[in-house]
Amino acid sequence: MNPQLIRTQMVLFDNSLIRLDYNPATDIMEVEYPNLHDYFLSDIKRSIDTLLDTVKIYDVKRLLLDSTRTIVSVGNVESREIATYLAAGLTKTRVQKLARVKSPSATVENTA
Repeated sequence: MNPQLIRTQMVLFDNSLIRLDYNPATDIMEVEYPNLHDYFLSDIKRSIDTLLDTVKIYDVKRLLLDSTRTIVSVGNVESREIATYLAAGLTKTRVQKLARVKSPSATVENTA
């Protein structure tokens, strides 16, 4: 393996809602997608703002959203609001590829 490609991931941000890991060798930022609860919606939006700011600062081109551990306890309207907020923010970045690891929960996937 090429020694220049062997790098450790950097944790760029981590709080109780969201974690941002970045691998500069692959230019992939992995985002542990947050749980969606009513009382966290404003906090989730702030975390998305942090995600978007970090994507811009590091000029990330590839983003991986990991929702394997996401718990959703909001309605479709709130969930759609968060997804729309994220999508609108991403259009203002230079992200070229976006992937999402689906949740094992059928409820989470139906809401997504």
